Amino acid sequence: MANKSRVRSYELLFIINPELGEEDSEALLTRVRGYLEQVGGVVFSFKSWGIRRLAYSLKGCKEGHYYLVQFTMPTENVAGFRRSLLLAEGVLREIVTLSDEEFVGEPLVAAEEASTAEKATTVETPEATTPEEVTEA
Repeated sequence: MANKSRVRSYELLFIINPELGEEDSEALLTRVRGYLEQVGGVVFSFKSWGIRRLAYSLKGCKEGHYYLVQFTMPTENVAGFRRSLLLAEGVLREIVTLSDEEFVGEPLVAAEEASTAEKATTVETPEATTPEEVTEA
């Protein structure tokens, strides 16, 4: 009997050290995406929630930079992915939860490429202000 791998939807919430430099933070985020791709994950959303105060100190940090990732992955690869993430320098905490949602649409990589192409062709025009919007200081 063949062992069929079931692909399910997950959400990852992880916190990184806010004291990392911009280069180190970008490298860490790239590494997290690499871990997902190595184990067959498909990313649909990768959002920064910004820096927030922690309820208690983690590894000497009182604040953390939160990220939420929505992805699909074969169920048997989740444990290996979590192990890789826990060993990553700079990750303070992580939690992977099974999502009730089925992620629809294009994976994030394709969406980012389309967005970049769209931005290159879009010209922003300033909006006109109406007299009601203008206030005197």
